[in-house]
Amino acid sequence: ALWNQCGSDNMFVPTWVSFWLLFTSAVCVIDAMYVLNRPRTMAGGDLHYLFAPYSLYITVDKAYGDMDDSFVKAQSWVNLIEVTLNLAAVFLLSRGRHASGALITIVTTSSVLFKTVLYGLNEACSGFAHVGHNELKELVFLYIVPNSVWVVVPVCVLKSVCGKVGAALKHVKTK
Repeated sequence: ALWNQCGSDNMFVPTWVSFWLLFTSAVCVIDAMYVLNRPRTMAGGDLHYLFAPYSLYITVDKAYGDMDDSFVKAQSWVNLIEVTLNLAAVFLLSRGRHASGALITIVTTSSVLFKTVLYGLNEACSGFAHVGHNELKELVFLYIVPNSVWVVVPVCVLKSVCGKVGAALKHVKTK
Protein backbone atom coordinates (compact mmCIF):
# COMPACT_ATOMS: atom_id res chain seq x y z
CA ALA A 1 0.00 0.00 0.00
CA LEU A 2 2.86 2.40 0.83
CA TRP A 3 4.40 2.12 -2.64
CA ASN A 4 1.04 2.56 -4.35
CA GLN A 5 0.56 5.83 -2.50
CA CYS A 6 4.12 7.02 -3.23
CA GLY A 7 3.96 5.87 -6.82
CA SER A 8 3.40 7.52 -10.14
CA ASP A 9 -0.01 8.86 -9.11
CA ASN A 10 1.72 11.20 -6.66
CA MET A 11 1.36 14.64 -8.14
CA PHE A 12 4.68 16.09 -6.90
CA VAL A 13 7.12 13.38 -5.84
CA PRO A 14 8.00 10.51 -8.21
CA THR A 15 8.47 6.98 -6.88
CA TRP A 16 12.24 7.05 -7.39
CA VAL A 17 12.47 10.05 -5.02
CA SER A 18 10.64 8.15 -2.28
CA PHE A 19 13.07 5.26 -2.74
CA TRP A 20 15.98 7.73 -2.60
CA LEU A 21 14.66 9.19 0.67
CA LEU A 22 14.51 5.70 2.20
CA PHE A 23 17.93 4.70 0.83
CA THR A 24 19.63 7.87 2.03
CA SER A 25 17.98 7.44 5.43
CA ALA A 26 19.54 4.00 5.83
CA VAL A 27 22.97 5.28 4.76
CA CYS A 28 22.75 8.29 7.08
CA VAL A 29 21.76 6.15 10.09
CA ILE A 30 24.72 3.81 9.47
CA ASP A 31 27.08 6.75 9.01
CA ALA A 32 25.86 8.56 12.13
CA MET A 33 26.04 5.39 14.21
CA TYR A 34 29.62 4.82 13.07
CA VAL A 35 30.75 8.33 13.97
CA LEU A 36 28.76 8.78 17.17
CA ASN A 37 29.85 5.41 18.58
CA ARG A 38 33.58 5.74 17.89
CA PRO A 39 35.93 4.24 19.08
CA ARG A 40 33.67 1.19 19.57
CA THR A 41 32.93 1.12 15.81
CA MET A 42 36.58 1.40 14.79
CA ALA A 43 39.11 -1.43 14.36
CA GLY A 44 39.54 -3.15 17.72
CA GLY A 45 36.15 -1.99 18.98
CA ASP A 46 33.35 -4.37 19.91
CA LEU A 47 31.05 -2.95 17.19
CA HIS A 48 33.66 -2.84 14.42
CA TYR A 49 32.26 -5.94 12.70
CA LEU A 50 29.13 -3.92 11.85
CA PHE A 51 31.16 -1.10 10.31
CA ALA A 52 34.09 -2.91 8.66
CA PRO A 53 33.95 -0.90 5.37
CA TYR A 54 34.82 2.22 7.36
CA SER A 55 38.29 0.75 7.98
CA LEU A 56 39.05 1.56 4.34
CA TYR A 57 37.18 4.87 4.28
CA ILE A 58 39.07 6.33 7.26
CA THR A 59 42.32 5.80 5.38
CA VAL A 60 40.91 7.99 2.59
CA ASP A 61 39.08 10.61 4.69
CA LYS A 62 40.99 10.93 7.94
CA ALA A 63 38.27 13.13 9.46
CA TYR A 64 36.26 9.96 10.05
CA GLY A 65 39.06 8.54 12.17
CA ASP A 66 39.78 11.81 13.99
CA MET A 67 38.07 11.57 17.38
CA ASP A 68 38.53 15.31 17.90
CA ASP A 69 36.93 16.43 14.63
CA SER A 70 33.80 18.22 15.81
CA PHE A 71 32.55 18.89 12.27
CA VAL A 72 32.12 15.17 11.55
CA LYS A 73 30.25 14.73 14.84
CA ALA A 74 27.97 17.69 14.11
CA GLN A 75 27.34 16.37 10.60
CA SER A 76 26.28 13.05 12.12
CA TRP A 77 23.66 14.75 14.28
CA VAL A 78 22.40 16.60 11.20
CA ASN A 79 22.21 13.21 9.45
CA LEU A 80 19.76 12.02 12.10
CA ILE A 81 17.60 15.12 11.67
CA GLU A 82 17.67 14.47 7.92
CA VAL A 83 16.53 10.89 8.47
CA THR A 84 13.60 12.09 10.56
CA LEU A 85 12.56 14.53 7.84
CA ASN A 86 13.01 11.91 5.08
CA LEU A 87 10.79 9.45 6.91
CA ALA A 88 8.21 12.16 7.63
CA ALA A 89 8.11 13.02 3.92
CA VAL A 90 7.65 9.38 2.88
CA PHE A 91 4.97 8.92 5.54
CA LEU A 92 3.05 12.01 4.37
CA LEU A 93 3.35 10.95 0.75
CA SER A 94 2.07 7.48 1.61
CA ARG A 95 -0.99 9.09 3.21
CA GLY A 96 -1.78 11.20 0.16
CA ARG A 97 -0.47 14.43 1.70
CA HIS A 98 1.34 15.33 -1.52
CA ALA A 99 1.96 19.04 -0.90
CA SER A 100 3.28 18.53 2.64
CA GLY A 101 5.40 15.57 1.58
CA ALA A 102 6.82 17.54 -1.34
CA LEU A 103 7.67 20.50 0.86
CA ILE A 104 9.53 18.32 3.38
CA THR A 105 11.27 16.53 0.50
CA ILE A 106 12.51 19.89 -0.81
CA VAL A 107 13.73 20.94 2.66
CA THR A 108 15.53 17.70 3.48
CA THR A 109 17.03 17.32 0.00
CA SER A 110 18.32 20.88 0.12
CA SER A 111 19.88 20.04 3.48
CA VAL A 112 21.66 17.00 2.02
CA LEU A 113 22.96 19.05 -0.89
CA PHE A 114 24.26 21.96 1.15
CA LYS A 115 25.64 19.75 3.93
CA THR A 116 27.69 17.90 1.31
CA VAL A 117 28.87 21.14 -0.29
CA LEU A 118 29.78 22.48 3.17
CA TYR A 119 31.71 19.27 3.94
CA GLY A 120 33.69 19.72 0.73
CA LEU A 121 34.29 23.41 1.35
CA ASN A 122 35.41 22.66 4.90
CA GLU A 123 37.94 20.21 3.49
CA ALA A 124 39.12 22.70 0.86
CA CYS A 125 39.46 25.51 3.44
CA SER A 126 41.58 23.23 5.63
CA GLY A 127 44.04 22.80 2.76
CA PHE A 128 42.70 19.27 2.20
CA ALA A 129 43.99 18.25 5.63
CA HIS A 130 41.99 15.01 5.72
CA VAL A 131 42.14 13.83 2.09
CA GLY A 132 45.23 15.53 0.63
CA HIS A 133 47.45 12.52 1.36
CA ASN A 134 45.63 10.31 -1.19
CA GLU A 135 46.88 9.32 -4.62
CA LEU A 136 44.65 10.68 -7.40
CA LYS A 137 43.05 7.27 -8.13
CA GLU A 138 42.02 6.72 -4.49
CA LEU A 139 40.86 10.31 -4.15
CA VAL A 140 38.66 10.06 -7.23
CA PHE A 141 37.19 6.58 -6.72
CA LEU A 142 36.95 6.43 -2.93
CA TYR A 143 36.17 10.06 -2.08
CA ILE A 144 35.06 12.28 -4.99
CA VAL A 145 32.81 9.84 -6.86
CA PRO A 146 30.98 8.47 -3.78
CA ASN A 147 30.52 11.93 -2.29
CA SER A 148 29.34 13.31 -5.63
CA VAL A 149 26.27 11.10 -5.36
CA TRP A 150 25.16 13.33 -2.45
CA VAL A 151 25.27 16.34 -4.79
CA VAL A 152 24.07 14.91 -8.11
CA VAL A 153 21.03 13.00 -6.84
CA PRO A 154 19.75 15.85 -4.63
CA VAL A 155 20.05 18.24 -7.59
CA CYS A 156 17.96 15.79 -9.66
CA VAL A 157 15.41 15.43 -6.84
CA LEU A 158 15.12 19.20 -6.48
CA LYS A 159 14.79 19.70 -10.23
CA SER A 160 12.02 17.11 -10.40
CA VAL A 161 10.03 18.04 -7.30
CA CYS A 162 10.44 21.82 -7.57
CA GLY A 163 9.51 21.62 -11.24
CA LYS A 164 6.27 19.80 -10.43
CA VAL A 165 5.42 22.13 -7.56
CA GLY A 166 6.20 25.17 -9.72
CA ALA A 167 4.02 23.86 -12.53
CA ALA A 168 1.15 23.32 -10.09
CA LEU A 169 1.56 26.81 -8.65
CA LYS A 170 1.20 28.35 -12.13
CA HIS A 171 -2.38 27.08 -12.12
CA VAL A 172 -3.26 28.67 -8.77
CA LYS A 173 -5.35 31.79 -9.20
CA THR A 174 -4.28 34.79 -7.19
CA LYS A 175 -6.72 37.38 -5.90
